[in-house]
Amino acid sequence: MSDDFSRLKRINFINTNRCNLRCVYCPQGSHPDEYHADLTPEFFEEIFGFILDHKLEEAGFGYYGELTMIDDWWKPIRRILDAGVKAIATTNGSTLLSPEEVATFARFRYIEWSIDTHDVEILKKVRKKVDVRTIVHNFHLVRAYCLLHDLPLPDLAWTGVLTINVAETLPEFVAYALSCGVKTLNFNEVGIYDGAVARGLNIVDQEGEEFERAASKVEEAVRLAARHGIVMNMAEMPRIQAKRDAMRRGDSFGQPLKRHSTPVADCYIHNEAAILPEGYTRACASPWEEFYLDPKGQVFACCTRGEVMGIAKTKAEIEGVLKNEKYQKLRHSLKTGVDLDSACANCLIRAAVPVEQPERKSTGTARWWRRLKIRNAGDDVETRAKKAAAPATVE
Repeated sequence: MSDDFSRLKRINFINTNRCNLRCVYCPQGSHPDEYHADLTPEFFEEIFGFILDHKLEEAGFGYYGELTMIDDWWKPIRRILDAGVKAIATTNGSTLLSPEEVATFARFRYIEWSIDTHDVEILKKVRKKVDVRTIVHNFHLVRAYCLLHDLPLPDLAWTGVLTINVAETLPEFVAYALSCGVKTLNFNEVGIYDGAVARGLNIVDQEGEEFERAASKVEEAVRLAARHGIVMNMAEMPRIQAKRDAMRRGDSFGQPLKRHSTPVADCYIHNEAAILPEGYTRACASPWEEFYLDPKGQVFACCTRGEVMGIAKTKAEIEGVLKNEKYQKLRHSLKTGVDLDSACANCLIRAAVPVEQPERKSTGTARWWRRLKIRNAGDDVETRAKKAAAPATVE
């Protein structure tokens, strides 16, 4: 196996880029008809062959679109599981799972349930067609199946987008998650996507009392999670704290939003906490350890970088893309910090590390949707926020 594949651990692919929900912060529903595609059986066979040939450890599903929309989606995934490959996925859990679907999810290593909030009415405002009670019921069906059949539980996380809508009840959401046995909560910041219905949903976009009230609720939720041992991953926390500090000093806060290309649509993001110091690069192993593949055969280097690295619909074509000039240039720039790709330089997910740090010591690929973790429950909220915002080193 060539050096280009010696570290390859995971493929991330989707069986459809369609979704059955219309979240107000998401570009789903704005794409032209020709954008949408489903994975063909022939393309799956090529992907499956690539997984076996290169002895990949993991397969990730559902970085965009909804996995369970495709009839009998579980049948090809069971073949991957039967081959000893670990499966990870994100699902919105919005439709009642069948017994076959429950049994398949029970074999996954990691499942991220996209839920946002436990509040029925608030969820309908931001995610439209979904009832949170169905999501939670599906979640417990998977847990119950594992207990009934004496199977190890998958790592089950709840995830959401930290909009101003959900901030008010965030402490209650943490308590509700705890009562359901959830140990990990992940919150993405709001990306302002082209085509999304709503704008101005970020907490840091709010002013005066509305911002302070939301920030206080977030702090309360973080304290509650820490007290009960819940891991709460929240990339927005450094910016919330930075804005509070600026307000206390009487300073203005914020920079112009930065346009950012992603595999699904362009978006505008807050970038205050992602400035890369001189002499630093990103602690990122994605170009070596994983790749993303959509149903049209478009290959992406990660889940947040929008440049298409090549088109591949066969095993040989996938191998060719992973060895092409674009990939070589990207890997070299991350190793050296020279001519670093704009998407990497402004990444909100990967930590900043000195270029002297060998890239083999990067943060790796424990999950495809990595977030800035607030780990130390012994620190107060302000200290944790400062640690999260500071450039990181790799042990």
